[in-house]
Amino acid sequence: MSQTSAPTFVILPLMPFSCFTSRLWLLAFTAAASAFAAEDSEINQALEGLPPEVREHVRLIPPREAPFNLDAADPLKAAVYSATQIRGDDDLRNRCLYLAGKQALKQGRPALAEEIAEKCTDFRSVLLLAELAETLSPHDRAKAEEFWDQSARRVSQLKPWQSEFVANKLVVTGNAMDLPPAKVGLWFQSIRDPLNRFVTGAEIKAIEAQKSGRFEMGLYRSERQTISLQIPLPGLMDVASRLFDAGLTRYKSSSEAEKKQAPDLIRAGLEILAGSNVVHAEQVTALSKRLYQVGQKELAREAFEAIEHILGGPPEEVARLRFHMAALWEARGESKTIIPLLEKSEKESQLLESMYQPFAFAWIASAWIEIGDQERANVLNSKACEAAIANVNPRIGWQGLFEINLCHAATARALSREVSKILANKFNP
Repeated sequence: MSQTSAPTFVILPLMPFSCFTSRLWLLAFTAAASAFAAEDSEINQALEGLPPEVREHVRLIPPREAPFNLDAADPLKAAVYSATQIRGDDDLRNRCLYLAGKQALKQGRPALAEEIAEKCTDFRSVLLLAELAETLSPHDRAKAEEFWDQSARRVSQLKPWQSEFVANKLVVTGNAMDLPPAKVGLWFQSIRDPLNRFVTGAEIKAIEAQKSGRFEMGLYRSERQTISLQIPLPGLMDVASRLFDAGLTRYKSSSEAEKKQAPDLIRAGLEILAGSNVVHAEQVTALSKRLYQVGQKELAREAFEAIEHILGGPPEEVARLRFHMAALWEARGESKTIIPLLEKSEKESQLLESMYQPFAFAWIASAWIEIGDQERANVLNSKACEAAIANVNPRIGWQGLFEINLCHAATARALSREVSKILANKFNP
């Protein structure tokens, strides 16, 4: 039952039925309505007080879902709506909502992130609450601690493997918020998996580096040697991300002492990523662009050259990387030289299975925008929407629309007039 509208009632006329078929219809419909009412307390409450002779002739009509008001300037809300329409795959729906929640935090929209956390129905809701707490902490300490405590209380409802995952998030966010060690330490002690403990410890050190400007790379290396170097450690991407942010912040500082700390922080992050055994070309390419923007051209070149050999891959996996590459080329003043690569990627995307096309088209369209070709981007974005809507599997179709809107949100771009029209017709047929 929708939370935005009440049940609608239609009163059938009180008149004798001469037709046996009509009587059967009435009996069957009344029985169905009674069963539905028994399952939904909201309907039962709505029926209370009606005279019995009237109540038995009440027919319940399921309320229509409230229309979604599409705002072209806010594609993130359109992404959230698209995610909520995914049916029959709770994991996919929650994964999409979690990604939207993280994007809301990047945009500085804690209220929207909280709303998204409420829509999640699995452990990702608990994760998002902890991340929300860290983001909100500098602005509203009391509310941030309330979210963190709420996340901690809900761990007992999770499966063991989910609890370990959330414990990591509670430890790192708790450290970032400077919560009492006794409060956070209990969660670190609850982590049993040695890989998770290592990654959690490394992120704690990265948080300390964000504050002090120094990362204990020697200690990290010695601990890293105790773990198989072939095991993928995706959590190290968060460690590197914190170090990159710390370094870039110091490059922008007016303090010469802080500026001198920046290169070591950046290089520490690059070394950690290189040993993560996880694909990280996107993250380094994005870093390289940011380094160019703060005037660190040599370090930007050094970072990018370290991953030049891993820039390929299947078209459905490299579309977003092409966007980051286009942004980097634009920052370097070399946007014209990437046009052949984008043309090649666009042609390859046309040959993909339909389920991959919305994601690929949307990100390649964003790449074209980065180098100034808005017209070509508009055509691709329209094709992305058409591919999603035409998919015979509604679940995959809504996922495609989610990816399109999330791409626009992640790249801080409004929906074009044509895309807005297509989406509006889909959202409110």
